[in-house]
Amino acid sequence: MNSLEEKNRFSNIEKIIILTIIIIIGIAVRVFVFPFDLPIYQDGEMYFWYANDMSITKAFPESGSNSFTNTFWPILLSGFFTLFSSDNFIDYMELQRTVTVLFSVFTAIPIFFLCRKFVEDKYAIIGSCLFIFEPRLLLNSLNGLPEPLFIILGTIAIVLFLSRKMVWIYISFGILALFALTRYEGIVLIIPFSIMFFWRFREREKIVKYIICLSIFFIILFGMDYVRNEAYEESVGIAWHFSNAVIHYESPSKIVGEVCESNSIELCKAYQSSDSLLLSIFSNTTINLIKYYAWITIPLLVFFIPFGLFKIFKKMDFKKWTIIICAISMLIPAFYGFSRDFYELKYLYIQIPFLCVLATLGIEFLIEKTKKQKIITITLIPLIIFGGLIFFNEEITFDYKLEEEYFEIAKKIDAEMIVVNDIDPVDNYIRSARIASLEEFPVLRDSFELRTLKVIKLNEFESIEKLLKYGTKNDLEYLVVDQDGDGISYMHEIFINEKTYPFLEKIYDSTNYGFEYHVKFYKIDYEIVDEYYGYEL
Repeated sequence: MNSLEEKNRFSNIEKIIILTIIIIIGIAVRVFVFPFDLPIYQDGEMYFWYANDMSITKAFPESGSNSFTNTFWPILLSGFFTLFSSDNFIDYMELQRTVTVLFSVFTAIPIFFLCRKFVEDKYAIIGSCLFIFEPRLLLNSLNGLPEPLFIILGTIAIVLFLSRKMVWIYISFGILALFALTRYEGIVLIIPFSIMFFWRFREREKIVKYIICLSIFFIILFGMDYVRNEAYEESVGIAWHFSNAVIHYESPSKIVGEVCESNSIELCKAYQSSDSLLLSIFSNTTINLIKYYAWITIPLLVFFIPFGLFKIFKKMDFKKWTIIICAISMLIPAFYGFSRDFYELKYLYIQIPFLCVLATLGIEFLIEKTKKQKIITITLIPLIIFGGLIFFNEEITFDYKLEEEYFEIAKKIDAEMIVVNDIDPVDNYIRSARIASLEEFPVLRDSFELRTLKVIKLNEFESIEKLLKYGTKNDLEYLVVDQDGDGISYMHEIFINEKTYPFLEKIYDSTNYGFEYHVKFYKIDYEIVDEYYGYEL
């Protein structure tokens, strides 16, 4: 080793210190933006209840609403809940967020080992930094969802599969099964693992070794499926999802039906007028997949990936082929989701470890011939951190103060009303408001009515008159209207010209309580409504 190489080399202690500092900063940033005192809603709440019920009963939840495929995350979470004690449901939800934050940050370690299979250690450290401060993953780690666990398991499985010792390869198939149980689309990786296994091992014993690998995979995967099926009369297993995908593409009209039901009017009309429906679905899906894929490379990865692509296709080997085939395989579930009009970035988050490998290859290509590699590497790390945080602050982050106000207003609605119109985004917290009203916690999901409030969809009514006509027969006593009228023109008109509606008595205005979010509650007087319209509704 010449003096220049020695000068640009990091010692093992230096590498450990730098990676540790990056992880600590990653944790500190997440603590700084952590949504304390805010409940988890939508999908995150579903996983919360599964874990909650399992931690109480020490068995699979009996509630039919808890019978879903992606069970490994809530099962694991229930273990944390069992060790925790509080009478406040938000404390449990904060624990749920904390666990996903830790999974997300500590994925930096397997990312480092994955990248170092392709580049020198100093560049692998940069790969870990790119992952930790990827803005979308930063936000996702705060939501209590299974993606952080999904990504760390997938990354570990690939790292172990690329190892030289057979015992680690066996373990990789076990990790792969847990990966599939975390999100069912993870089962797709069994295809590239199988292909690359036979590519890698050419001796006669490979069949026996492969059978052992598959046995480990299927025993864990279908063992869990079997236990779950025993717990429920009707359970949606992994096999159901894949048979459902086949049915959708055998009958493309089902996809069109889903698109039309989701209010994608322009896309619905385009599909209905298409001469070749399947071709139209495929072309539209491909275009959107490319756009979203490009979006997740911004801002940190996009500059380095083109150089990484050049380098990865130079002198192809087993490891490079494995990464490429795994990345392509994991696009299949994303393609399926996008074809059904589910344009969610979470389908592409598993691509980020692969993109980090490409980016580190690109970084190595750009600076490997310079004389000050060590200085450039150290300089690049804070630039990545600041770049990710600036983008997070400007483009990704939520206003948590507003979210707290939505929750407070949801609690007031739940306490005072039985029937109400829908109002986004306060609707997200209606169920949480109901939980907050419980006198004791923890309790089983089925021990109380989670949503007692009946919500009327405003987009089903063309005018306030038709809404009120429906309301007379369905116990609608109040209207909740915010500053943009929830996108409904007549509701916005009420908000700005409330005095022209004598049958509405304003009983609450959020600005009187110092809220930034402006929302008003109106009590409806149906006797005056009849006088106003000149007939009995």
